[in-house]
Amino acid sequence: MKKLSYDRPEPTLELKDEPYDEVKPAESFCVNLPRETDLVAEYRAGEPTRETSLIFVVSGGEKRERDYLLELVRTRNNSYRKCVNVVFTSPANDTYRHRGSSPDDILEYWGDIFDKDSKMLKTEEWEGTLEENDSVYFLTDLDHFRKSLEKILSLPPQATPPPYQWIISNPCFEIWLYYSYRDDDPNETLQALKPLDEHKRPRILKTLCNSLYSGGMNPKEAFNNIERAIENAERYGSYDKNRIPQLFSTDMTIFAKKVWEYIRIEFPKKQKERAERIQSFKKNLNQWGHLNSSSERVKL
Repeated sequence: MKKLSYDRPEPTLELKDEPYDEVKPAESFCVNLPRETDLVAEYRAGEPTRETSLIFVVSGGEKRERDYLLELVRTRNNSYRKCVNVVFTSPANDTYRHRGSSPDDILEYWGDIFDKDSKMLKTEEWEGTLEENDSVYFLTDLDHFRKSLEKILSLPPQATPPPYQWIISNPCFEIWLYYSYRDDDPNETLQALKPLDEHKRPRILKTLCNSLYSGGMNPKEAFNNIERAIENAERYGSYDKNRIPQLFSTDMTIFAKKVWEYIRIEFPKKQKERAERIQSFKKNLNQWGHLNSSSERVKL
């Protein structure tokens, strides 16, 4: 990837030209698009079609990871839909079996929704065939799952490699949000985490993230800083001998780079539209404040 550049984010304003679709707490998100030969409606006749690959995400965490990907899975005014087909699901979505969020739960859930022979993927909300250019990612926090992850990652190589890749964040997904909003060396800014046991770090990091950025590190807005997060995470990332990210490191760079491959052309356009909406919002806010002030003077 070429050297990335970014603008520091504007003050947190959650602006939408269209409302997000209603989101239920444990809901899989999917954008179903033509895979190869069907024409996307916006394309004019005679134009070349664009192959739409699948990114299938199985996440141990539901809330913040899901919110982070909302920009990709919107069904209204979402030009990214022409670039990539994203499905987000979690073991907790399975209403037939009550599962947790551990790596073992993720693997068990995968075994239920994926048929290795037919390559068919089927959840309660989505189904489709896994094809050669598609990607599958398992998102998990390190948290207190180190022993489980070490066991999984140390398994001998299979004749046919599994179609998925683990995306581990140490201590948790919030470190990716930190890199989305802050450029500071976490070894200094987040040094309070170092003496803590691994299972205690996620809760403290979440608290610190809320205090280190005015208004909190909103995962819905963090996607706009994807380039910044990639650059920061790569700068401070490292691994142990078992290929588990060390403290303040995350595999989210792998996932984000894959997403970036598909959206890099559309992304600047979306950012320009966002900047224009922010400018319009501020202008309208100033006008409203001026009119309100004038009204008060008239009353006096």
